[in-house]
This record gives sequence, structure tokens and C-alpha cells, in this order.
Amino acid sequence: MNQSATSAVSVQSVGRPSAGHPGLAVYKPGQGRYTRLGTVAAVAVLALFGSDFIYKRLSVIRDPNQSWTLWVQAGVPVLVMAVTALLTYLLVARSRRVNDFLIATEGEMKKVNWTTRREVIGATKVVIVVALMLALMLFVVDAVFALFFSSIGVLKIFAIRDLLGLS
Repeated sequence: MNQSATSAVSVQSVGRPSAGHPGLAVYKPGQGRYTRLGTVAAVAVLALFGSDFIYKRLSVIRDPNQSWTLWVQAGVPVLVMAVTALLTYLLVARSRRVNDFLIATEGEMKKVNWTTRREVIGATKVVIVVALMLALMLFVVDAVFALFFSSIGVLKIFAIRDLLGLS
């Protein structure tokens, strides 16, 4: 076997399931780990909030005299979480298209030139100063307009004139 044939074989074998449990194997297990974990965590949070929402909404069917209502109230959210977990596994661990997208996303995120802490602090200071200057400028313009319109009798607000001592 030459060098190119060896590399082609190793690239092809990465996507194949393992021999132990071929139906449960993860597609390209060593790649895109953090994007897969982030996706699973986000879906888990959504599933938990969704299941909690369903549990609370199903409390209207709860009847203390009938035990099956508790089973329905608790069982439906558990079923929703189980179905969500299965679909997440099928998409995040088994789907070639989804995994190739997540792997490419992680590769692109590694190329991003992230700002340093010092740059973020400097930019935050600029934003705060500009926002305060803009607020002050708008306050002055608003006060001038209020003073003008109250002096010609359109507004009956004399607090600004009294504040400035222009009565």
C-alpha cells in the first residue's frame, strides 16, 4: 500500500461505527466535541423548561381521588424529555449532516480572533461615556424646548424656569 492509499483508508474509517455496538456509535467521535456538548446542554435546558411548563399546565387535570391523573401529569413531561433526548442523540451523535456542520462550526470558531480583556474594558468605557454624553445632551435640548414652549404659553410647565431662576 502506498502513502495515499493508507491515508484514504484511515479517513474513510473515521466515519464508520465501531464494531462493538454499530447502532449506537457516534459519528466522528473525536471531532466537534465542544459544539456537540454545547448543543446538548442547550437542548437539555430547553427540554427541562418545556417539561416543567407541561407539568404545571397538566396540574388542571389533577384529581386527588384518581391516581392516574398524577401518572399523566408526571408521565407526559418524562416522555417529552425522553423523546427529546432520543432526538438529540440521533441528531448530535449520529446525523452526518448535523455533525459535519457542528465540526465545521467548531473549526471556524477556532479561527476567530477574540478580543482581549483590555480591549473589552476599553470599549465598554467608551460606550458608557458616549451614552452619558448623549443623555446629557438630550436633557439640555429637552430643557431648552420646555423653557421655550412654556415661555410662549404652549406648555404650562414652569418648573424649569423656576429651577433656572428665570421667572
